[in-house]
Amino acid sequence: MRRTSRSDPVNNRNTIIMGNFAHNRLGSFASIFDDLPFPSQVAGKTFSSPEEYFMWEHGWHSLETYKTAYRRLREMFGPNTYRECGATVMRYQSMGLLQDTKYVLGGVAGGLNRVPQFNSNFNDTKDFILAEPARYYKDLKKIRCTYM
Repeated sequence: MRRTSRSDPVNNRNTIIMGNFAHNRLGSFASIFDDLPFPSQVAGKTFSSPEEYFMWEHGWHSLETYKTAYRRLREMFGPNTYRECGATVMRYQSMGLLQDTKYVLGGVAGGLNRVPQFNSNFNDTKDFILAEPARYYKDLKKIRCTYM
């Protein structure tokens, strides 16, 4: 586990995934961002609501803020919410500037093999080490890899 000196170690790309998931299911962000702390201004950009800030991919927030938003989302959609959110990332284009990296990396397997390098774009709370490179399993019809 990485020990970070960053006071806000979680990137808003995580809340964008949650926000897009809720918005596409309910037509709104519901209450996932209500009353969460957010800065009113960052790098010359002004934010008038938590939704506006947490849907901006260049922002960062605390792990506690992330956990609060995720718990709210899970209460709305059930225990498989995290998996379901992840499954919709590409469909709802929740990756922001990283969306087009799939072409540069050579597809899904290439992307999975580079998770250790890209992880710092999402959070600064842990490190990933690729233990087994991604490969396609014909019997499962899935691509899998192993991280430590």
